[in-house]
Amino acid sequence: MALKLDMSKAYDRVEWSFLAGMMRCLGFSAGWINRIMKCVTSVSFSFLVNGAVCGDLKPSRGLRQGDPLSPYLFLVCAEGLSRLIYSAVEKGDMAGFRCSRSGPKLSHLFFADDSLMFSKASDKDCQTIKRVLGFYAKASGQENKRQLFASIRDRIWGKIKGWQSKLFSAGGKEVLLKAVVQAIPAYSMSLFRLPKGLVHDIHRLCTRFWWGSSDDARKTHWGSWQKLCQPKDSGGLGFRDLFIFNQALLAKQCWRLICQPQSLAARVLKHCYFPETSVLQASCGNSCSFLWRSFMWGKELLEAGLRWRIGTGNSVFIYKDCWLPRPSTFKPFSPPRLGQTAKVHELMLPSGGWNVGLIREIFWPEDANLILSLPCSVGSQPDSLMWHYDKYGAYSVKSGYRLGCELSSNASSSGLSSKESWWKFFWRIRIPTKVKIFIWRACLNWIPTRCNLAKRGMHLEIICPMCNKVPETTLHALWTCPTLLHIRATCSFLKGFCVTDAMQFMDVMLLCMNNLLTAEFETFCLIFWRVWFRRNRLIHDNQLLDITEVVPWASSFHAEFKGANVAGKVLNPSQPRQVWKWNPPAAGLFKLNTDAAVNSGDGIIGVGVIFRDNDCLVLASSAQRVIATFTPQVAEAVALFRGLRMAKDIGLWPCEIETDAQVLVNLLTSDVIPSSEVGLVIQDIKQILVEFPDCKVAFVPRGANMAAHGLAKLGLSVSCDRFWMEDFPPKICSTVLGEYQNHL
Repeated sequence: MALKLDMSKAYDRVEWSFLAGMMRCLGFSAGWINRIMKCVTSVSFSFLVNGAVCGDLKPSRGLRQGDPLSPYLFLVCAEGLSRLIYSAVEKGDMAGFRCSRSGPKLSHLFFADDSLMFSKASDKDCQTIKRVLGFYAKASGQENKRQLFASIRDRIWGKIKGWQSKLFSAGGKEVLLKAVVQAIPAYSMSLFRLPKGLVHDIHRLCTRFWWGSSDDARKTHWGSWQKLCQPKDSGGLGFRDLFIFNQALLAKQCWRLICQPQSLAARVLKHCYFPETSVLQASCGNSCSFLWRSFMWGKELLEAGLRWRIGTGNSVFIYKDCWLPRPSTFKPFSPPRLGQTAKVHELMLPSGGWNVGLIREIFWPEDANLILSLPCSVGSQPDSLMWHYDKYGAYSVKSGYRLGCELSSNASSSGLSSKESWWKFFWRIRIPTKVKIFIWRACLNWIPTRCNLAKRGMHLEIICPMCNKVPETTLHALWTCPTLLHIRATCSFLKGFCVTDAMQFMDVMLLCMNNLLTAEFETFCLIFWRVWFRRNRLIHDNQLLDITEVVPWASSFHAEFKGANVAGKVLNPSQPRQVWKWNPPAAGLFKLNTDAAVNSGDGIIGVGVIFRDNDCLVLASSAQRVIATFTPQVAEAVALFRGLRMAKDIGLWPCEIETDAQVLVNLLTSDVIPSSEVGLVIQDIKQILVEFPDCKVAFVPRGANMAAHGLAKLGLSVSCDRFWMEDFPPKICSTVLGEYQNHL
């Protein structure tokens, strides 16, 4: 075999110590080496900016491009690689190549930083070449994996440095970090696992930018990057943890290998790494590529959320495999009364559906309810893998990232997620982002009050600069300070609030959330913002603003901000509420309406089916009882399937089908079948619809589907499935007659 190698940025990465060492090994005198190294190490770079020379950058390694001496010095360095290859050939670790039987062995050819290597295509020779190149790269300063991705860090640093963070508000920084900085490494992370050191460097750059640090000044970092990466509903700011995001992106590649086994990439990787098994059973091995090791790391996250979607149940073990919709384990808790080798199909009836009696008998109630929440396919659809954390069963980077955060950091352990309802409410209010960020910091006690600064090792007086009486805490600075008495007395919506010194600022905000209107709460936040502005103006500018202007300013600003947000919006004039009614089909056609009702507490599904013609006459109706704990989406799909099966059994071929489940209609009109449980029923429905080529499935509001809705509610109370030919139960009599009279 022949290998063509090119050293990336070979001249720029030469270590000066390696060059000096090579010259010593080649027999150059100390004086000569000293002179050469003075030439090499005395280099400096300047930059021409707008016609002016500026900067004086002194490198710590590398050879100058364009210097007449540099090519010769690089040959000295390359001699090290040449000697390593010669040594390997002499030891018999590499075979080399002979042009003729009696000719000399040719192991390599060098030309500047380009090289050709010749050897046998054997494991031994490949391992030797890998070892030789690795040793040379480590000694000479050529790329390692962290350096391979260093351009990512350089691009991020270039962006951050160019922005000059002091010019942006907190809201602007948030947008830049999320939309620009954290998107830069996305492509590389979708293929390779970035080194931890590089990810840490990127996180450090983002943290410094967020808190305002620069090369000249280091600002206080009030919270760690891990806390900032918590979701907003958990008290963070929702920045990405790139380590977890990297794994979520790589898990997507493994999901594609599972879902698209006939793609070129999947076939190549299967031949190389798992020819006799599946992706989930594959491993890294001893000599796999960096790409495959990265994929296998992503597979760890994918496996944490994969489970089986039951079709026939022939390939899934009841107690060994992951198939129940129970996060983390996906396995039954009940003891294996059927044996470890029992499969899921043993829990099904020969006619289709679950064997409810057997399931209730051998499984604990919790396991039994979970099993009965899964629909059974009436066809012969095979068991397949699905992603549990998506309603349609397909892996997404977003859901994978969320799972990764839960597995790696346990967001609730930080204490930030204990007030989830508060954070959800807070981030929905309509005030400027910079004010939201300030209130967020105050709730976490991350604003620079004197007490907080003293806790961080700063030597300063902790007494409040406004009242000069008590230590300045967050609550005192923004609420309980005696100088703020006028504000508390002026705001009518604040009267009756009992706030003590033992409370935290977060407690005050929770109290306000529970007792104030949203508009009042928004004004309250603006008051806090203005109070802090007034305090800073006194400390930094020695100017005390009038306390009486705080509340009027907050009220005026709130009204102005609210008006600016609605300006330009065209308000639709109020329209009378439309009353939806059932409409009969065209002459000579039939219409099928279906609906489902769910009683999750008792584990019962009610199914309603009704057929009518263009004269509004009922041709058939049914109220059916299904013992299951389906989700509403699956229940609606089951109702439609049973309606179609009933149409087939009684010989009514409807041309119009209506349901009040919009999501179900969207799934039926889509070419993509979900990988989740509802996908099983969708496939069964589409198989029947093949026999009804002229049928159209349409969505109608509940008001136009009341007859089927009444039958579904009746299905919850019947003891067995009920069917009526050219008739209907008395419970829906008024509905059917009313719809009949509307179209006389």
